[in-house]
Order: sequence, then structure tokens, then C-alpha cells
Amino acid sequence: MYPLLKRNDRLPTVAALQILLNRRLAAENQLTVDADFDLMTQEAIEDFQAVNGLISSGEVNADTWTALIRGQRLQVLDTLDCTDPKISTDNPISKTNKILPSSVELLQEDGGNPILNYGMSGARKSILSDIRRRGRSCPIVLLRFFGHGAPGTIQLASNDWGSPTEAGRRRHESSSFHHSQLAKIVEEIRPLSTFFSEFGSVEFHGCNVGKDEIGRRFVTEMARAFDRPVTAATELQYFIDYYER
Repeated sequence: MYPLLKRNDRLPTVAALQILLNRRLAAENQLTVDADFDLMTQEAIEDFQAVNGLISSGEVNADTWTALIRGQRLQVLDTLDCTDPKISTDNPISKTNKILPSSVELLQEDGGNPILNYGMSGARKSILSDIRRRGRSCPIVLLRFFGHGAPGTIQLASNDWGSPTEAGRRRHESSSFHHSQLAKIVEEIRPLSTFFSEFGSVEFHGCNVGKDEIGRRFVTEMARAFDRPVTAATELQYFIDYYER
């Protein structure tokens, strides 16, 4: 459910980690909140792990996150495209996926309760509604979108991806964050900013979402819409990589 973090990571979630650590550190030992997992952050983690009976690895795993957020009201929220069947093909990655747990199973094993999207038309509206509903109950510290991606686009539910027809294109755009609809999407997203913690962030996990100029513009506009830091993949993303990590 929570991201694995280690030395030299530079991510908005590292800033969240530093803020949570500072709430437990003496004034003279406060970390600089700069989203950089540096040596001082690693040493603070090692000390925190030792005090809380954890293995002092200096890396932040699920047990460390659990101890850090004890007594805090925060949630990590995932949305997941679940329409790809686990079938075997000539592609070695697909063959491997056939015998691996699904991404849903992995998130649930980590304690997650993802919003699942099953290829319906208009998935974007449904997903944003679910985020709003869950955000009312508990502040969001990290919101992650998993789905197929391309520069400036993430598919929230597989539906006519690459369809040549006009109807297919409309269904695709209604079930995705698509760069051609940025102005509309920004207006739909903006009200969600109130449901984040003061150090919340957003991640888009889809192939190449943040790549090239069109991807960078997409990430910039999403950060303005959510009023929070946003990161996105700039290369291909494979399920096997997630599983091995």
C-alpha cells in the first residue's frame, strides 16, 4: 500500500516521510523537508526503526510506514484498471504475468483497498466521484493512478484504446485523463484538492505518461488541478518490475 523508499530517492512522498519523522524528532534534530532521501533522512529512519523494534535497514518498508503513521489520520488511495486478463501469449512478460499475482492481489496484500475500474464508458467521472467519497472520510497522503499510458494520457479503464471510430474515441476519452481535454479535466479535478493532507501528492503509473513536451505539460496541469506535487512515468512500466520490487 505504501511506497518503498530508500537513500537517493527524490519524490514528493519523501517529503511526506520527512514531515512525519519531524513530528517525532526533537527540535534540534529536525530534517529539512526537501523531498531528498539524503544521509540525514536515512540516519533518522535507522534511529526510528531501532526505537520501534524494527530492523534498522535505513529503508522505508510497509512496517516502517505503519509505525510512522500510527495515530495519524491518513490514507493512500489507488485507482486501478482491471480489464486486462491474465492470459498467456508469446510475449514473455505476459507468460510471466500468467503465474504471478495480479496487481489487485498485490495491493490488497499490502493492505490497500483500490478503486477498481472495469472498462466502462465514463470511467473518469465514476473514479473522481469515488475519490471524493473516500477523501471525505480521511485525508489522502498519496493518490496513485495505475493504467495504460502514453505521453499526456493515462487510461483509467480499458475501453476502445486505439479505436479508429469517432464513437470509440469519445468512449476512450471519457474513461481516461487525455491531454486533448486538459481544460475540462482540470475543472473536474480541482474540487478534490480539499481532500488531501497538507503534504499529499499524486502519481501516474502508466507507460510514458510524463514523457516529452506533451507529457510535461500534462503533469504541470495536473499539479495545478490537484494543487499538490504530481509525478508521472517517463518510460515503459512493466508489472513484473513492480512484482520484483
